Amino acid sequence: MKVGAENEKLEFKKTTAELKEGVISMVSILNKHGCGELYFGIRNDGMVLGQMVSDKTLREISQAVSNRIEPKLYPKIELVYLDDKQCVRIEFGGDEMPYFAYGRAYIRVADEDKLMSPAELEDFILKKNAGRGSWDSSLSDKTVAYVDENVLKEYLERANQADRIDFTYTTKEDVLRRLDLIVDGKLKNAANALFVGWCLRFKWRYSPEPSALHSMTFKGKAVVSPIWLKPLNGIFAAISVGVWCLTVLCSAKRFPKFQWMPCARQL
Repeated sequence: MKVGAENEKLEFKKTTAELKEGVISMVSILNKHGCGELYFGIRNDGMVLGQMVSDKTLREISQAVSNRIEPKLYPKIELVYLDDKQCVRIEFGGDEMPYFAYGRAYIRVADEDKLMSPAELEDFILKKNAGRGSWDSSLSDKTVAYVDENVLKEYLERANQADRIDFTYTTKEDVLRRLDLIVDGKLKNAANALFVGWCLRFKWRYSPEPSALHSMTFKGKAVVSPIWLKPLNGIFAAISVGVWCLTVLCSAKRFPKFQWMPCARQL
């Protein structure tokens, strides 16, 4: 009995003696199509041969897939009967390409598994990531209304003084558009981080053991109290206050049992 022919998403192996080759075929199919099927017990022309399949057989296949494919893959592995003969069917899929088998990347070409050269692998990764924006260019959930106008003006003024930007302030929306930091009224993450307010809470801790100051884990009983809550206009202000906090921490040597802990969150 024949069950068809191999193709770019379907691979046949006569027995699990070809387990390594089967794992390589899985990777090459994943890198080309993201999913596929592999059978053990079928000749490459589609003739069903069958093989003895035990729990040990399935376990060995599972271990080979788990240990030899990166990133990790968790396929469906099952015993099936074709023409009243035992075979193993593996159904797999994944979207974390490129996948590697035994430390190497392969790609499916017709019904063959082709080893990818370093140049091909580099090109593969570049094509995969094409069109994917970085975090700072992705859209946030904030609108122009959240932008602190004074911070934006100060940023633009400093950029003008440094000859980094050649236009002056008009409106928030116009400036953000010219800086390519806004899309359809939504701020990109970069604008959200730079120009939307932050809130900084200062706390002090008291510990009976000065050595505990070197770790967030206090050996003795720790007392935590908020000192004050200060709204900050954008990340630039947060950085400035952070520098001030470092100064305070350095001077804390005079008061070894106290520790200042700045904690920032966005408004």
